[in-house]
Amino acid sequence: MVNTEKTSAETHKDESKLSIDRETISPDMKMQEGAVIESATPRVFIINTDPRKSDLLTRCLKTMHSDDILYLMADGVNALLDEEMFDTLADLPNLYVSSFDMNARSISVWCGEEANASQLVELIGKYGSPITFK
Repeated sequence: MVNTEKTSAETHKDESKLSIDRETISPDMKMQEGAVIESATPRVFIINTDPRKSDLLTRCLKTMHSDDILYLMADGVNALLDEEMFDTLADLPNLYVSSFDMNARSISVWCGEEANASQLVELIGKYGSPITFK
């Protein structure tokens, strides 16, 4: 039994070396080309301002990993109105779009999964505090 506890502790120690403190990463942080950051769990990214007026979506997508989640809400759903942004978003495997905000703006085209506020709360509860791009 002592052996099992030691193995478990050693495993946890090794896993912690692979993960980094997400609070220390900022969206503006520059990384060396080819650098890979191991992530223990997916992160939730939120865009809630209109990304058509800045490089917001580009910066967010450069920060994200393939298993991360992007949630568009408020004016962030306006990205669906831009053909180039829509094409980029259509390729994302973990895209959620606020159905409330789409209805409020009479947006009927969408990609990803329509979501509501309770689904956002579930994502945050499961994966931790979101990273908001504004």
